[in-house]
Amino acid sequence: MNQYLVEAEIKATWGEDLAELLPRQKVHLHQLMNDGTLTFYCIAQDQSKAWASIQAASEKEALELIEAMPMSNFISVTLHELALSELAGAGLPAISLN
Repeated sequence: MNQYLVEAEIKATWGEDLAELLPRQKVHLHQLMNDGTLTFYCIAQDQSKAWASIQAASEKEALELIEAMPMSNFISVTLHELALSELAGAGLPAISLN
């Protein structure tokens, strides 16, 4: 399995069309996170760009995953295959033995 950094530029200004897709987009992203396909995503403060990390067998598969997203018609993407990616773990809270 390969890991890809997705750099997405949002091509449209935020309006009703985009706002209506947002709930479906969030559900879709969380499903991908739950199955381990998407390891993180973040959006710029001005909402013009987004970044994500996708696990896929090939660049073609990664692009197919992106094209299946509800907001795919509103973004242009650049994929970067990663050689290394490390994230700080969310971790679990320390256990108290009270």
